[in-house]
Amino acid sequence: MFKGARVYAFACNTMGGHSDDDLPALGHDAVKAGVQLFVGHATAVPAGTGHDPRGRYEMEVRRAIGAVLLRFLDGESDERRLRLAAERSFNIVHKRSPHLAGAPLSIRGAMQGLRVVARS
Repeated sequence: MFKGARVYAFACNTMGGHSDDDLPALGHDAVKAGVQLFVGHATAVPAGTGHDPRGRYEMEVRRAIGAVLLRFLDGESDERRLRLAAERSFNIVHKRSPHLAGAPLSIRGAMQGLRVVARS
């Protein structure tokens, strides 16, 4: 269905996990099945938090994901440049909000696990 496509999956461990007991990586299997390029994560990725009454943490996470997606859709395939798009997306973090301060750390962790695999 996605043969020849470029795919980005913002989901936990789509590029494999951390042990031999993990299921095969979706990204590598997708490329073997014909996907041209797959971008995914070898780590957990952030979801919402129950302690964010104003939704500011979620807004910052969505902004970072959106920045990466836009760069990817514009044709970017370099891991470092995609990570940089996420880093540059954050507004100034207010020190009084532990939830908002956690957003950059969550995204940074997810982006450290960002991996790109392409058909050769």
